[in-house]
Amino acid sequence: MEQGNFLGIDWGKRKVGLAIASSETAVAVAYATIENNDTLFEKLNHIITTEEIHVVVIGDPQHQYREAEQGKLIKSFSEKVRQLGVQVVFSNEIFTSQLAQKSLLALGHRHVTKQDDAEAAKILLQGWLDQQG
Repeated sequence: MEQGNFLGIDWGKRKVGLAIASSETAVAVAYATIENNDTLFEKLNHIITTEEIHVVVIGDPQHQYREAEQGKLIKSFSEKVRQLGVQVVFSNEIFTSQLAQKSLLALGHRHVTKQDDAEAAKILLQGWLDQQG
């Protein structure tokens, strides 16, 4: 497994969920949900710098029901993230949002939709970490 810190990203047209993990613990933690607006890359750059992120794991819609446009937008987004000086990898994001909502409901959270993007990023990142061994 790569050494350093990892950032998981669940990209959406309106919101972007973030999770972080270190290679020492290999445990993903929901970090934040930020608006997908003109300040997105400034915020991501700040997080990548302050959290010493080396690898960014981006959710990739690898299933047939996802619009082709969504995949193109994520690829474009990933190229901009790569320009921030980090390695970018993709991980299948199928069902991460649904799993995130179920997880938050099981924990008793009332405002699930406000937290599900970061939770989805956590599930995505943890799945990738588990695959790395």
